[in-house]
Amino acid sequence: MASGVNLVISSRENKTYKLLRQLTQKKFRQELGLVIIEDTNAPSYVKNVVEIIVREDRVKEYEKKVLHLGAKISIFALELFKSVSTLENSHGLIFIVKVPMEKKITHSKIFVLDEIQDPGNMGTIIRTLDALNFTQVILIKGCVDIWNEKCVRGAMGSLFHVDIHSYERAKAIEFLQKEGYHIYATTLSERSISHFTLKLAEKCAFVMGNEGQGVSGSFLDVADTHVKIVMYGKAESLNVGVATAVLGYEVRRCLL
Repeated sequence: MASGVNLVISSRENKTYKLLRQLTQKKFRQELGLVIIEDTNAPSYVKNVVEIIVREDRVKEYEKKVLHLGAKISIFALELFKSVSTLENSHGLIFIVKVPMEKKITHSKIFVLDEIQDPGNMGTIIRTLDALNFTQVILIKGCVDIWNEKCVRGAMGSLFHVDIHSYERAKAIEFLQKEGYHIYATTLSERSISHFTLKLAEKCAFVMGNEGQGVSGSFLDVADTHVKIVMYGKAESLNVGVATAVLGYEVRRCLL
């Protein structure tokens, strides 16, 4: 490998090792603006790579794959790498990258995630919205940390394609109303319309609710339209990730 990166690190006193341990905690991810990505495909979608950690037995395999990124490279001994890897069967490559910067919300069709708690659900939702090209999303504070390792894995790179904004609920409502968004809240209420009968406003915000409680009362009260996803069997509800996919695809169909 390139000069200066061929020393195999085995000490837990190493700065990079300590940084990796810190970045398993939300507090440090937020303070440092850094996140761990353990995915061999990361070079195809990440930007602003700060450091790359390669397991000592995979150096030759990954040399060409990571050198062009221009980031610092650290080679970890097998046991040291194993102690920081979040995967049971790691491929031997970890990236430390900068968290993407938020952009101004400009899209006319956005989704609002109201205190989604499960990281698997969150990752699935972000990946699904990316697939549908809904690339600006509002998270209501109280949602799971999107840089949780399970969420990162579930999103499969989509966290770097979707512009995500975090708002207090009251501030989100204020913003949406001020900017003229028609608010659609997913819920089963007396005034809920079928998702098959959606009529889209020029600017739309679709609110998806918490796994246990659904959409909060604050959003239900201000929503212009309540929407229910039609079900034909005996199930009382859908998983929020599935519900987002069903609604998202119907919205996309309406836009065709």
